[in-house]
Amino acid sequence: MKSVLVMTVSISLLAAGILAVTRISSLRRLPFGLRLAAVVLIVSGVYDLIEIVTSGAGSGRIADSSAYAAGMITGKLLYAALCITAGLAILYRKPFGRILGMILLLTAIPRGVLNFAHGLAHGMKETKPTPSVWIVSAFVMIGWYGTLLYLLFRKSSRDALRIARPISNFTQSGE
Repeated sequence: MKSVLVMTVSISLLAAGILAVTRISSLRRLPFGLRLAAVVLIVSGVYDLIEIVTSGAGSGRIADSSAYAAGMITGKLLYAALCITAGLAILYRKPFGRILGMILLLTAIPRGVLNFAHGLAHGMKETKPTPSVWIVSAFVMIGWYGTLLYLLFRKSSRDALRIARPISNFTQSGE
């Protein structure tokens, strides 16, 4: 029941974020793909925070070892904070946000494949993912994160976040 609630909240946040980003006039000048990637990063970070709060360290998803639980929670908190930071940095036109977002998306691929494979295997009433489930999971996650990486890597995204460099007196000609 908690997972349904968390998923509903995250979908609502994604929809609200996309709506808000398209309505704010200063953000309309950003390419739509860049805005979409920023919202997905922010919602991913908020989703991780909600998941930490709702599941807690005592649930069955986190191991019995307190050191392992502390490491898992710390890692998720750090990843969530970095995702939110990258998304907000993109929306505020900071060039480091795009680079941080690409690094986070690249590191999210293995985690996404693992989670998707285990979720798919659990949905099919299997205890462990089969090789075909791993292959499907890899294609789905590489496709999803690859699309977001493409949106951040496009020339229009690079140009939108490029810092305008002042013209120096040494580069001007004619004097």
